[in-house]
Amino acid sequence: MQLGRREFVKYLLAAGAALTRAAPGGMPSGASLLASPRRQSGGANTGKTYDVAVIGAGVFGAWTAYHLERSGKKVALLDAYGPANSRASSGGESRIIRMGYGPDEIYTRWAMRSLRLWQDFFSRANRPLFHRTGVLWLAGAEDHYALGTLETLGKLSVRFERLDRPELEKRFPQFAFGNVSWGIFEPDSGALMARRAVQAVVEEAVKNGVDYLPEFVVAPGGTGHLAAIKTLSGGTVSAASYVFACGPWLGKVFPELLGERIFPTRQEVYFIGVPPGKNADASAIINLMRNLGGSVGVSVVTTELQWREQFHHARLAEHITPYNGYGWGSALSQIGHAVQTQATILSYLDVFTILTFVALAAAPL
Repeated sequence: MQLGRREFVKYLLAAGAALTRAAPGGMPSGASLLASPRRQSGGANTGKTYDVAVIGAGVFGAWTAYHLERSGKKVALLDAYGPANSRASSGGESRIIRMGYGPDEIYTRWAMRSLRLWQDFFSRANRPLFHRTGVLWLAGAEDHYALGTLETLGKLSVRFERLDRPELEKRFPQFAFGNVSWGIFEPDSGALMARRAVQAVVEEAVKNGVDYLPEFVVAPGGTGHLAAIKTLSGGTVSAASYVFACGPWLGKVFPELLGERIFPTRQEVYFIGVPPGKNADASAIINLMRNLGGSVGVSVVTTELQWREQFHHARLAEHITPYNGYGWGSALSQIGHAVQTQATILSYLDVFTILTFVALAAAPL
């Protein structure tokens, strides 16, 4: 299959449009990619010179490598944390794939082509990773974005239904519509299983001949032709051309060129990860802290609870006398139970206070 430059760009943009516009780890399911003979596990020094090296195995990088290989190129795909990992924009379980983008016709065209490409791919790969749930838009009386969506969908012959308020209440009785006046329903849109979909593209690319390298690429420097890229493990990858499909990370890869040009603004979920090459150290620290907490920590906390409970019990009992109006007889056991309960509560408060100061002292400034 031969692709011209224009056709290749169309494939690339259409396939990536839905995930990147609708949304603001790990490897493919099972061990298929891990077991693939084309997954290079011995470092980045493969001894090969590639036509193209693609850095970043998100949705754009995955589809780029996939189509380049189908056009006859020898391709390497690199990602430090795995295809569609949780640090990537393409990570996460699902993304809405929809046709409505207000008056922005170009995005609707991309989404239409993207959906066809995804469905064709899922059919070939036998992966049911698109769920045609439909997409419902809710709008106020003069919602200009929804009106623009209505006009664009009609112009491009996208299937949709315009629903007035009574019809919305009839078909979706589980909703409290508030000040909603009308809506748009896209019956052919739905949910794309984003993480597994991107991983499936990478898996198919590897099966077809792409070399996948789980490597962290060091930001290139200097000027002139880039002969090779270096990895954090000390390896190198040589190619005639390089594609840095790093999404919002591009500003960090090329800070002088793009640091002041790319400003990601969607900040909904935060993932704290270990720097590349430090997984073993992090695992050792976690095990150490777990052992300390499970042995020394539990022992210290238990001892402190018992001591503080005895202390508070003694202090509270000093105030219980025959002369303070409580009386004795049958009330004595109730008074003892109340004192014991209050002493236990106070002891836990003391321990929580101590642990708070310990946590603050251990936290980095």
